[in-house]
Amino acid sequence: MNVGQAKVGAHQAHRVGPVVSAAHRSSLTVFQIVPDVMKESLVWSHELYKKPIIICENGFGDSVGYGLHDHQRAAYHSAFLRSVVTSVKDFGVEVLAYSAWSLVDSFEFTAGYDRPFGLVHVDYASGSLNRTLKDSASFWTEMADTGVVPYVEPDQSGTTAPPASTTPSSAPVSVASWLWLAILASLTRL
Repeated sequence: MNVGQAKVGAHQAHRVGPVVSAAHRSSLTVFQIVPDVMKESLVWSHELYKKPIIICENGFGDSVGYGLHDHQRAAYHSAFLRSVVTSVKDFGVEVLAYSAWSLVDSFEFTAGYDRPFGLVHVDYASGSLNRTLKDSASFWTEMADTGVVPYVEPDQSGTTAPPASTTPSSAPVSVASWLWLAILASLTRL
């Protein structure tokens, strides 16, 4: 069951992110952040099957071109993880793990390299394959350090344009190797 994202217009309860004109919708798939979908799906699965749940490959596909400056990805995971915590605390759902869609940008069968889901940018354009932490990495490190899902305010600018600068951060790629473990470790503190 893939409930991570709802297409534009499917559910407007908590719409976050850029609004795209009808002219752009044909060439651009835009997703909205709808965390209630996660809670409803977890509660439904828990009530129906009474089994522990592992959430796999939940993520934010960047079809707009945020690149390294992916604040919306942090807002997305913040909203969905807070929804997971609500499901665990308020409804007794047993969640064993949550994983982001991808640790690094990778090839997606439906979009190639044009819709990155990774928490770490891979430079395919130059062929160097250098890896650089995206801005959203600070969300994951803060969560690992505090054991609390940080609240990240979504960008409500309404623009679909990527940020003006896409200069890589100077964070070493070795940090990315423990990022995955930090995600799992923080979930054990729920």
